[in-house]
Amino acid sequence: MFGSIMNFMGSCSSEKQDYFAADAPVRSVDLPLPFPTNLLYQSSPDSSVLMGTRKRGPEQFEIRAFDCKTAQKLWQLPFAGTIVGQTDSQILVYEERTSTVHFVNPRDGRITRNVSPEPAPLTSPSSLYGGMAFTDDFYLTTKPLYQNVIVKDQIDTSWKIGITAKRWETNETEWFLPPVKQIVILTYAPVIQGDNVLVVNAEQKMGSGHSYQIVSLKTGREIHRSATQGIFYLLRNDRFFERTSTYVRRIDPFTRREIWRIDGNFSLGWLSEIGDQLAVLSRHSDGTQNTLRILNAGTGQERSQFNLPFFKEATLKGAYLTRLNQLLLHFESSNPRIPGERLYDYWVGYDPKNRRARWRTDFHSESFSSLLPFVTF
Repeated sequence: MFGSIMNFMGSCSSEKQDYFAADAPVRSVDLPLPFPTNLLYQSSPDSSVLMGTRKRGPEQFEIRAFDCKTAQKLWQLPFAGTIVGQTDSQILVYEERTSTVHFVNPRDGRITRNVSPEPAPLTSPSSLYGGMAFTDDFYLTTKPLYQNVIVKDQIDTSWKIGITAKRWETNETEWFLPPVKQIVILTYAPVIQGDNVLVVNAEQKMGSGHSYQIVSLKTGREIHRSATQGIFYLLRNDRFFERTSTYVRRIDPFTRREIWRIDGNFSLGWLSEIGDQLAVLSRHSDGTQNTLRILNAGTGQERSQFNLPFFKEATLKGAYLTRLNQLLLHFESSNPRIPGERLYDYWVGYDPKNRRARWRTDFHSESFSSLLPFVTF
């Protein structure tokens, strides 16, 4: 077994002793492949290639590509920038210093195309790439209420709240989609599939509900809209789920076909997907604890079910069941003082029968968290 993943970002400080399982033994997690432990991982358009990035200094990133099955390094490039997205065949690396977006082949690291100057929403004063989607011809930008597009230190008022599609080469607007409701919180980026675009309109305030739209990539014309009394989730691998108080189901939003559905009590909870596992947390019917279900995300088949207490010391964000049926709980929270950084990100080996933590990883296990969706152990 290889890959001791533990110390990605520093050691624990005294204030962290209040976190759940703070006193549990700290250990690494052994994985079956020797991926480096100091990178943050993400998928690429090539399903056999895994991308890893590491910040080496201001505006300086190291980008590596690995074979998913062997962990063999395929290539490595130093960029004065980082990955901001991908098309259906290329990864996109933005370098602010050169005002350039590089289209990079994920298999061999070859730069196939450069676009300069870059789209204004990518620049650091704007930094809207979390709500952007890309094709070889278009880039789509989601602009929320309290973020602006900055050009030459001035607010570009031509950008409206909603989704704007522009062409890479001419930077001309192809279409604009106004918001269904005011976009205050940027939750999901648009998802492009063929000639259509999926837009998820997440809840912006308590009780406002969720909806989604399918629009034409070429014209922005709305093809379909659906709403729910519950919550829509767009999770990893672009799988789409709906959770209400009485059921959880997976649907294909483009065809509106229901792929699977389970009925039950699913109030006051969340969904989280890691690899092919879907974790479903909901309030137990007795109201004194939570129920955690681990399902096959593709088929909906239940693998296991556990009762969990309420964790008040840290925020539970996910769960994973190993091949040996060991339950791992993921605790994670953003740092309110430093955008883009985590206050903590760690895993606990949990004994649900005796309701105790057996061990935990380092409080900053971001590397392991980013890698886990791509490995099985």
